[in-house]
Parts: sequence; C-alpha cells; structure tokens
Amino acid sequence: AIDTDGNLLACGTFGGTVNFGGVTLTTPSTSDLDCFVVKYNTSGTVLWAKQFGSRAAGSDLANSITTDQTGNVYVTGDYYSKIGIANDTLTNFNALSAIYLVRYSPTGTYEWALNGTSTNQNFSRQVVCDPGIERRSRFFQQCKLLDPGIARRGHRQLACFFVEARRN
Repeated sequence: AIDTDGNLLACGTFGGTVNFGGVTLTTPSTSDLDCFVVKYNTSGTVLWAKQFGSRAAGSDLANSITTDQTGNVYVTGDYYSKIGIANDTLTNFNALSAIYLVRYSPTGTYEWALNGTSTNQNFSRQVVCDPGIERRSRFFQQCKLLDPGIARRGHRQLACFFVEARRN
C-alpha cells in the first residue's frame, strides 16, 4: 500500500529472523510464523517495523494492508489459537482459524485490534478504506446482505468485517 505521503507499507509472514533496514524481528521459535508490518519513506528508508503473532509456536498470517487519508494503517489476516498484538491478546475459541483487523497510527503506534471467530474456518484476505472515513469494525459469522449462494459454498461460510463509517 502507498499512503498519501508516498510512503510504502508492506505486511507479510516470516519465520526465524528478518531485518528491515536495521530493524531486526525474530520469531520465538524456528517453527513459528509471525506477522510483520513495515513502513518505508519515499527514499526507501525504514520508518518503522512491527511484529506480532502467537506467543508460542504457531502460524499467523498477515494478508492485506491499507491506509486511510490520515495515514492510519490497517492490517488483516488469520490466526489459529491466540495472537499477541502489542499488549493485547486475541483468542480464537474454536480449533479452526480466526481473523483479525489491527490498526496502527501513522507513526507505528498500536491503536486497536479486533478479531472474528465462528464455528467454521475463517479467512481474511483484503482490507480497504474509503478516503476520509473513520473505520470501526464488527464481525459477523455470515454476511446477511450477500446472496446466500455467495455467502455459503459447501461447508464454509463467508466471514466478513462489517464496517461502520463515520465522517471525521
């Protein structure tokens, strides 16, 4: 993603140790996969890099990143048991995957995180923000507004974040 100042934002998953322009992130174990978020300025210099994930061996995925017009950063992905983000822990109460949405300030300060679980597997693949709109998200097990043929395919339900928009 590119913010309004032209800075580049990236997210993903890593195992072991990764270095972003002098910022080193390391997972708790070699079998662990954690998430990263990194912000580069227009010259390619790392402004900040963050790591989050399970506090024990596990696989956590960061699948999509975006920004709003004020530069806040939003990341979404999936996790299995628990995922630690800053001082918060999101918990999945089923044996399958859950989804999360996390927000950082333009300077990389953690602001909040939300999770969504259901009795089925949950996968989060994309996050999008409209210009100038503050985002607050709520999780629903299935999207009532969608065509049932889209919301349910086989044994899986579509999991989504419903976004309530408020003008800044």
